[in-house]
Amino acid sequence: MAEEKVAVTPHTSNHKGWLVSSLSHRELTDKVIERQWLFMPLVGTSITMMGVIITLYGLLNKEDVIEFGLIVYLFGVVVTGGILAQLNFRMLERQVGHANRERILRFRILCYMKEQAAAKDSIISIQPQLTVIENLNAESKATERDVPTFKWTIFSYVPFLQLYVLYRMTRFTSNHDRRWTVFIQQVQSGGATIGFSPALPTWKASVPKPVLTYLLVSIFFLPFITYWYTDLIKDLEEHFRLQWQFEDHMVSEMK
Repeated sequence: MAEEKVAVTPHTSNHKGWLVSSLSHRELTDKVIERQWLFMPLVGTSITMMGVIITLYGLLNKEDVIEFGLIVYLFGVVVTGGILAQLNFRMLERQVGHANRERILRFRILCYMKEQAAAKDSIISIQPQLTVIENLNAESKATERDVPTFKWTIFSYVPFLQLYVLYRMTRFTSNHDRRWTVFIQQVQSGGATIGFSPALPTWKASVPKPVLTYLLVSIFFLPFITYWYTDLIKDLEEHFRLQWQFEDHMVSEMK
């Protein structure tokens, strides 16, 4: 349901019903990527690096292996591009799906908090928390736009554009997790004032990645992107796991 259609008048909206329904479908948006994909980039990048090494060896030693090295390199680029295209598509698709679902989730909980506060005549008491949550949603709308997944998938075949895709996905994960950390803090402090306090998982915002270092290492040693992908995949899935805990407790607290 679109956000603008959600009513916020006291006791007229079934926000708990929406959340329960959302929980039954969250695996469609918060998808866990099969573990074999953590190692797939290593296959293509290793072939590519082998082609580079063979070509350089031929150039330095004037051996007749330059053409073979170039063929191996191009084959590696095609294989790597195909693997990364599929992996990027999966990661971008779930990134967009999760961000949209979480944005509506924040809005629903915001509306629920307003309703409970209005029923207790306590809107003023939790206005600071409500304002922070509204600002988080505004920031999310402005920065977590749907990405042109097909175009970004094509970027997988161009090494430097591929690194740009990785950079953007890294920025998304870090900023998205930071917003969620602030959000649950506001729910906890505001909820305590109006009579509900969902149990919060132990949550620490993910440490920002040294993106510049990752980029430089990847440029000179392409197989490093396997580690970068593994890092990204695991970070977002840990975010999913902890958010699911919060949502389950939230349902049990909502009236």
